[in-house]
Amino acid sequence: MALKIVSGLDATSLSLSSFLDLQKNELRNAQIHNLTTTQIAGVGTPATGQFAYDTTLNKLKVYNGADWELVGAAADGTTLELSSNTLSIKALGVGTTHLAAGAVTTAKIGAAQVTGAKMAALTIATGNIANLAVTSGKLAAGAVGTAKLADDAVTTAKIADDQITAALIADDAVGAAAIADNSIDVARLNTSDGSAGQFLKTDGDGNIAFATPVDTSVSSTNLTATLAALDTTHAENVHGSGSTNIIIGSSTNTPNVQVTGDVIVDGNLMVSGTTTTVSSTTISVTDPIITLGGTATLTADDNKDRGIEFRYYDSSASRLGFFGYDDSAREFTALVDVTNEQEVMAGTLAAVKFGAADLTSLVLPASGLNYEGTAVTASGTELNYVDGVTSSIQTQINGKQATITGAATTITGSDLTASRALVSNSSGKVAVSAVTSTELGYVDGVTSSIQTQLDSKPAAYAGEVTTSSGTATISKSDHGLVFPANVQVYDETKQLVLVDIRQTVTSGDMTITINAPDATYTVIAVGAKAT
Repeated sequence: MALKIVSGLDATSLSLSSFLDLQKNELRNAQIHNLTTTQIAGVGTPATGQFAYDTTLNKLKVYNGADWELVGAAADGTTLELSSNTLSIKALGVGTTHLAAGAVTTAKIGAAQVTGAKMAALTIATGNIANLAVTSGKLAAGAVGTAKLADDAVTTAKIADDQITAALIADDAVGAAAIADNSIDVARLNTSDGSAGQFLKTDGDGNIAFATPVDTSVSSTNLTATLAALDTTHAENVHGSGSTNIIIGSSTNTPNVQVTGDVIVDGNLMVSGTTTTVSSTTISVTDPIITLGGTATLTADDNKDRGIEFRYYDSSASRLGFFGYDDSAREFTALVDVTNEQEVMAGTLAAVKFGAADLTSLVLPASGLNYEGTAVTASGTELNYVDGVTSSIQTQINGKQATITGAATTITGSDLTASRALVSNSSGKVAVSAVTSTELGYVDGVTSSIQTQLDSKPAAYAGEVTTSSGTATISKSDHGLVFPANVQVYDETKQLVLVDIRQTVTSGDMTITINAPDATYTVIAVGAKAT
């Protein structure tokens, strides 16, 4: 018979599958205590040599007297991992000190195995690469491209002086496809920055510097020859000396520059001057919005009007008109017979005519409103009297009674008595009753017939009786109650007294009899009301 010893197990997990057989001197199905990494760290005063199975790492640990450490070949959890008889090298498991010289070559590295995503930041720096360690002979074609380099992976700080020479760069190794956009700037050229508009220029000896472009073709002589090529017929008008005018085409005028044919400007046209005159019968503008008042954002009020000034003839003289924004009034306006004083317009308000107008508000002058030739003389206050009218006022007036008739005729000439309930009198007219508003308020909150509710309540009787020869009686006609009733008797000091009280019923009449020493008593009786 085996002796089974169980120790250190919770009552809820007690199992006899693991036991010590003293007869055979053997421990069967032994199980080390299973704990998480946190629970193992929290074991108080563990014994040196004590084992525990770490369920977080799925590894066996032993206490060495100072710390819990992993047991066996799988203990080194940072570099090596043993699983299913396979030994694997973890990340960061192999460093440069573990590799012999020439251990890693391109023949041992598959295509696309080394990419920017697999290299930690600053992993490749000049301090980590031996002199001549990387040459074109050790790099496969296309091995290093912009797609394999992280942003800013290769900078001047990571390349030692004279590390990249023509001998280290294969033919056509650096092409446009291998250089990312904007990757070469002035900071990466052996020259200082230039000024705006300059260009890079070589002196033929390998030196690059910024230079300012010079157009040697622009001179009075060259310009004359260039313009002459445009107009061979009137070449005598194109010159660079003598007269200051330039004329392209036939003309009798002598402007500074004149083109008598059509002119097409494919770029932007800017005209700077005091006056621009366009003598054209038809003007077509593609832009749907014409901006007046300049191109820059205004920072102060120049007190000038904006709009369109036009000429017209009013049967006696040529005059000016204006339609636009009045800066002083802060309103749009139309004026005739206008005077223009430094872009400030003054004149007579013009009549305007529109097919329809959608206005947020309408402000009329003191002269009022003219509707279809008829002057409207009503004031604004008078017009507001019709505010809120929902239908024809005359129709509503015609629907009203000319005089008051009916029940209300009794209240047209005088006031009614204050605080009284209204009733109809014997003639069906409105009248006041004797019921005051205070009395009427007593029924406030009533939810059903008051009499019905009163009839359902117990009736009460209170009165005084005087006993004679020790007896007093109260008849039904006095108390109005039916049998049985709750009867209490009080003496002259209002103290409850215990006396002989009898209730007898004869032919439907109940008599209350009080038997007590001769005195005057107060009797209170509560019961159902007699019908």
